[in-house]
Amino acid sequence: MMMKLFFRLALLLAVLSLPACSKSADDSGGEEHGGKTSGFEVTWGKITKVCSGGYGRMHRLADNRLMLAYGNDSSVFARFSSDNGTTWSNPVTVMAKFSYYNKDRKQSVRVRCTRPDFAQLPNGDILCTITQQPAGNRTWLHAECIVSTISRDGGKTWSKEIETYPSQIWEYKGVDDVPKGAMESSVLVLPNGRVQVYFTDNTPYYRAYLDGKRSTQAGNCVMMVESSDGGYTWSAGHIVCNSDEGSLVGWDCMPEVVCHDGWIYLIIEHKDVRGTSPENVAMNLQMMSCRLEEGWPEEVIGKYSARRFYPYPPKAEYYCGAPYIVKTEDYFVIVGQSAENSASPLTGDYSAPWIHCIPLSSAANGKFSGTYETPSPIKIDQTVYSANWNSLCPLGDNTFYVVTTYQGAIWINKGTIKNKN
Repeated sequence: MMMKLFFRLALLLAVLSLPACSKSADDSGGEEHGGKTSGFEVTWGKITKVCSGGYGRMHRLADNRLMLAYGNDSSVFARFSSDNGTTWSNPVTVMAKFSYYNKDRKQSVRVRCTRPDFAQLPNGDILCTITQQPAGNRTWLHAECIVSTISRDGGKTWSKEIETYPSQIWEYKGVDDVPKGAMESSVLVLPNGRVQVYFTDNTPYYRAYLDGKRSTQAGNCVMMVESSDGGYTWSAGHIVCNSDEGSLVGWDCMPEVVCHDGWIYLIIEHKDVRGTSPENVAMNLQMMSCRLEEGWPEEVIGKYSARRFYPYPPKAEYYCGAPYIVKTEDYFVIVGQSAENSASPLTGDYSAPWIHCIPLSSAANGKFSGTYETPSPIKIDQTVYSANWNSLCPLGDNTFYVVTTYQGAIWINKGTIKNKN
């Protein structure tokens, strides 16, 4: 057994050094358009294990250190690197799991702290958002919600939790495994210092189900809250996008955001349960945008909104989701996870990361005129293993880290986009 694991790890290390090719994709409103490019390639360094854990998120701080926030044993930790990711500090506890006693129901429940994201604010504070999840989805005892914590000393210590989006504690309806709340937050600091947090939310769907307005409790939308005081108080939630149309059950989830040239670009995982077009079969990625000075419209961005577009042609036969997006000097870079070679292609189980690189020069009027795909930098046996919950960290110029979770640990690898012309 040990020899088998050693062989698989050796294979993983070897293939990450292979260069990647590229392919173009989509335009607007979900309509595909084509063309190919061989104008650049991505070269890879050596994959490195950072620590045990998962769902890693990495950013560079103002003092040039790298910070990695991640989940492990139902708590959130941070590590820091002063040598660009070669070595890492011991872990600092950002928020620990805990036991919560519901006085009304006279029951206790263990609460997980998981799925962090963070950003450094203009004043130097570090704001970290976290999903709190009651064990067994017992949301009649504790809400599944978004909280945050702030470090004012460069990540050494962290404040008590700050209510960011509370969702709600529901009435007991029996034990089930359907989440009923908020999760998967993403932090964006606007040029004016205002902070936005985007996240997946089931709350409106489940509330409508309880009110008899929907026949199912399933479904997700993307919600956003804002803070104008550095993360200490937050606005009410605003639904940004929701693909639920009529009797359809929509899934808009796992949002990530980036600003560029006066626009906010939002990328999500998207699915409709019913229908015959490709995006209705398996999860795929969609994008939408708004002008910075205007913000998101008051009306919800529905399934058929002209604001939506695909960053690559949707795939009917396998899952492509869990996106993350950043900017380098000349490119947008998107990482997601694909089940193309998985034993369970529609569910996303046993998925592996892939990379899309999009020249910043192709962005116009809030959309991309073309996207350029590189094959997955990590080749694994997708009948047995997953490498998922990926993220990215720009390192300067057109270099970036890919952060992935593989075999219960966080691994990083450096990619460099090189112009071949």
